[in-house]
Amino acid sequence: MKWIKNSCDSALMSSLINENVNSTIAELIAGRKTGIRCKADIGEYTKADIMSLEDPTIMPNMEKCADAVSYGSKGGKAIIFGDYDADGVVSSYMMRRLLLGAGYTQIDIFIPDRINEGYGLNDTAVTNFLAKHTSSYDLIVALDCGSSSRSQIEMMKKQHPNAKIIILDHHIISDDSYSENADAVLNPRLGTGTQFCTGGVVYQFARVIGERMGISPVALLPYAAITTVADVCDLRQGNRLLVCNGLDAIAECPDPGLKMIMEKAGIDPERCTVRDIGFGIGPMINAAGRLKHANGALSALLSPNIDTGKQMAAMLAQINEDRKALQNKIFDEALLEFGGRKGMSSALIYNAKWHTGVVGIVASKICEKFGVPTLCFGGANGKIKGSARSLEGIHVKNIMDDCSHLFSRHGGHEMAAGATMNNDKLEEAWDTFDTAVKAYLEEHNISLGHKIRYDADIDEAVVRRIDGDFCGRLDSLGPFGHGNERPVLCAKGLQCKSVFPWGSGKGAFFKFDKLSLDCYGRTGDADPKLMKHRYVDILFEIERSFTDKDKWAANIQHVNMSQSVS
Repeated sequence: MKWIKNSCDSALMSSLINENVNSTIAELIAGRKTGIRCKADIGEYTKADIMSLEDPTIMPNMEKCADAVSYGSKGGKAIIFGDYDADGVVSSYMMRRLLLGAGYTQIDIFIPDRINEGYGLNDTAVTNFLAKHTSSYDLIVALDCGSSSRSQIEMMKKQHPNAKIIILDHHIISDDSYSENADAVLNPRLGTGTQFCTGGVVYQFARVIGERMGISPVALLPYAAITTVADVCDLRQGNRLLVCNGLDAIAECPDPGLKMIMEKAGIDPERCTVRDIGFGIGPMINAAGRLKHANGALSALLSPNIDTGKQMAAMLAQINEDRKALQNKIFDEALLEFGGRKGMSSALIYNAKWHTGVVGIVASKICEKFGVPTLCFGGANGKIKGSARSLEGIHVKNIMDDCSHLFSRHGGHEMAAGATMNNDKLEEAWDTFDTAVKAYLEEHNISLGHKIRYDADIDEAVVRRIDGDFCGRLDSLGPFGHGNERPVLCAKGLQCKSVFPWGSGKGAFFKFDKLSLDCYGRTGDADPKLMKHRYVDILFEIERSFTDKDKWAANIQHVNMSQSVS
C-alpha cells in the first residue's frame, strides 16, 4: 500500500499559522476546498448556519418550476414519478409533504420496479405508469430521473395534456435527449452552484415554495441530510450545510417512520452521524428497492404512528439482512470470476444468476478491493443489467460513453452508473471496456494501484499534545464524508506498548507511547501480533470511540513497521 500525502496551499497554511491557528489544523484547512481564507473565516465555517445556504433561485429554472407548482396548488391533483434508491424514495416523501403544504389535495406516487421496469423514465416504466394512472392531473413531478427523457415526456403530455410537468434531478444530462419539452427541468448541473442530489434540490425548491406560500421547509432538513449522504454527494458548500444542520434536526424530528427506522438500526437520534446514515438509515431504505419494491420503504417513511413505524422498520431491517447475505454470496462468486483476468485495468463481471438489485454493491466491493473501475452485471428478464463503480478522479460515465456501443442504455455520474448491455456484445465487453479505461487513464495521467492518502505529518511534540480540545477543533471542520473526508494524520516512530488482536485477525486494539487516545483499527498487510514492543508508523483518523461516544479515539487506517527508528 503506497502512502501519498495530499497537497495543500502552502501560502494559505503559512498565513493561517501567522494568525496563530494550530499548525496541523492550518495544514488541514489548506488542503481542502473549504472557502476559509483567514482565521476569522473559521468561526463562520464551523458555525455552518443554514441561513448561509446559497440562494435557491440561482439554480436555473427555479422560478419556472415554482410557477408550475403554483398553477394547481389550490386543491389540485399531483403525481410523483420517483426512483427506487434512497435519494429517489426519500425525495418522493419530501415532495409529497411539500405539495400537501402547498395546497394539493390528492398526491399519488409511482416508483418503478427495479427488476421489471428499470430506472427512470424509460418506455416500459412510463407505459406502465400511464396505464395505472389514467385520471387527469394538474401536476406531474419526475424525481431523481427525467433530465434526458424527451420522448417519454412527450408520452406523458399526450395522455395528460393539461398537466404541468416538472423534473427535479441531478444526473448528467445528454444533449441529444434533454427534456426541454417539460415545463421546467431543475437540475444543478445546468448551473454553477452546489451539486445537490435530488433531495437537496427538493429542499432548495421547498425554500422557494415556502417563501411564496408561507410554509417552512425546516421539517424537510433531516431528509435532505439523509439523501445527501446516502447518494454519496460531496460534503462541501451547500451539501455540507444541509448535512450539518440536518443531523441536528434529526434529533428533534417527530416523524414516527424515521424514528423507528433509526431505532431499529440502533441509532441515537441525539448523536446521529454521517456514518449512521451511510451504514444504517441509507441501506435500510435502499434494501426495499433492491430485493422487493421501494414502496415498502416509502410506506415506512409515511407511517402514521409509532406502532406502524415499528412494524415497517422491522420489515426493512429483515430485507436488509437478506440483502447482506445475498450480496456476500455474489461477492464471493465474483472474486472467482475476476480471478482469471489479472493484469486488467478494470473489472467487468457477469453471471446471469446474479440478482441485479445487489450487483452495484458488489461492484463497489470489487472496485475497492482491486482498485479498478468495475462493471458488474446480473440477469433480469433475459437482459444483462448492472452497475458501474469507480475511483476518485476516474469518470466512469465518460468512459462508458466512449464504448457506448456495448450498451442499449446507460447513465449515471462520475463515480457510479447503471447500464443494460447488448447481449451480442458480452464476449467483447471486458476487453473493450478495459481499452476505454486505459485510454482515460493515459489521457488524464492517472495510475492505478492501491493508495492511501493522508493529510498531515505530525511529529512527537504534536502527538503528545493531542487532547480533547485539539480533537474537538479538528472535528468542527466536519461533518466528514465524501469530498470532505475525515482528516488522516501520519505519526512515525511510535512504540507499540500493547496489542489485543480482533478475532478476525485483521485488526486490533492498541496502546502506543506518546499517544494518549484509545487506538484501534485495521493494520493492512502487517500482522498485529508482531507489533508489540516494535516501532511503527501509523495513519489514523480521530473520531468518537465506538466503545464510548464520550471519548475520542484514533482509528488506525494503516500500519507500517517503522523505518525511522532502528
